[in-house]
Amino acid sequence: MRACQKNPKIKARYEGLTEGNPPRFTGTIRLQSESLLVPQRTKKPTTFSVWNDLFHNEVPFEFIDEAFGVMAKCPQHTFIVLTKREERMWEYFAGGEPGIFPYENVILGVTVENNKHRDRIDGLLQIPAAVHFVSVEPMLGPLDVSYHFPDWDMPGDSPEYTPGIDWVICGAETGPGKRFMKTEWARGLRDQCIEADVPFFFKKDSGGSRLLHGREWNEMPEIGGDTR
Repeated sequence: MRACQKNPKIKARYEGLTEGNPPRFTGTIRLQSESLLVPQRTKKPTTFSVWNDLFHNEVPFEFIDEAFGVMAKCPQHTFIVLTKREERMWEYFAGGEPGIFPYENVILGVTVENNKHRDRIDGLLQIPAAVHFVSVEPMLGPLDVSYHFPDWDMPGDSPEYTPGIDWVICGAETGPGKRFMKTEWARGLRDQCIEADVPFFFKKDSGGSRLLHGREWNEMPEIGGDTR
């Protein structure tokens, strides 16, 4: 927020989207069409994280079409698209034209804070994607995703094959009033990933440390390979 306060253009762009101290989302949606130009102007291969919910109910499908059109035009980049609204994401892709998805440079994911919201994964895995991921951030309780991992021993073209999670991100809540994440929750999730041979990325614990069991976990999925 400090950067926004110092830069008048950035401040104006986000005016009215948050309120209070600490700032909280007001529910107001503002489409930033000019942001869609950034990947097209960027020549160096770059990873773009689409963390603002592209599948919010107030975002029209026409704008989502534009966003994915940019991703299709920029195969040199990787786009990580995250949502809490897997039902609307499914609705969008179910109504799309056959063959336009998945793109090899797009990673689709859902936020899952704990076991209470685990059903979002079921919706995610119904959508064809080069890579499916789960963002457990903030982690607010234990989470068991073991039955959502892929069966690496079954060929991807087998009629019995079902897609699974290809990547897991985990981290604690940040900012004033943050809720505490127990280290054993994160360790349990990491152990599930190790057992399933799925990449695990740990952002930080409630104290701000990136270490988990004495080391950083910066694993990433392969893009364009055998990620199913």
